Amino acid sequence: MVLKALISQSTPHANLIWFRLYTPTTTTTTATSLPIIFYFHGDGFILMAANSKPFDKFCRRLAREIPSIIVSVNYRLAPEHKYPCQYEDGFDVLKFIDEENLEHFPQNADLKQCFLAGDSAGGNIAHHVALKASPSFLSCKLLDL
Repeated sequence: MVLKALISQSTPHANLIWFRLYTPTTTTTTATSLPIIFYFHGDGFILMAANSKPFDKFCRRLAREIPSIIVSVNYRLAPEHKYPCQYEDGFDVLKFIDEENLEHFPQNADLKQCFLAGDSAGGNIAHHVALKASPSFLSCKLLDL
């Protein structure tokens, strides 16, 4: 299942920040809880989006093979949006989900098993979001980067 969700309208740039939610499609998983992986796409902070075909395909595969819940974060792109807004966007999505905005998540989503991942520029974002988030969250427990 893939779902696109906007984050809270309380953020001034909320219409530009959204995420895609990927859940395992196989019914063979016996996991009582599913980890959540926040994925940040690459392409140098200037290209692509969370719904671009290569990243969509990758996230579908991750959700199916691990199995896990994948939150593929879209963030504002440069040069129209300057540094550090990409880090702020990633943090805002994490904060939005940490505040128990889980209505579209499966019931077995486990906020105590959260991981951050990304490729290229997305790996950079994952690193900076982890640094900012680690002392801040109560519900969402970051386990690894």
